[in-house]
Amino acid sequence: MLKEYGDKKKIFTGITSNSFDDTDVVKGVEYTYKIIAIDKYGLASKESEKTIIEIPKD
Repeated sequence: MLKEYGDKKKIFTGITSNSFDDTDVVKGVEYTYKIIAIDKYGLASKESEKTIIEIPKD
C-alpha cells in the first residue's frame, strides 16, 4: 500500500488481511492511499483508485 501526504510517501508491505489501521497520522493532514496487490509469484496488480482521507483537527 502506498500512503502519500504533502511531498512525502510511505510504502507499507506485508499486509495480508483486508483491513488496515494506520496509527501514524496527524490531525489536520490529508492522506492519499493506493493499493497494489502482489501475488505469490511477484506479479503486481494495477494500482487501485486513490482514497483520500483528512484527519479532523478536533
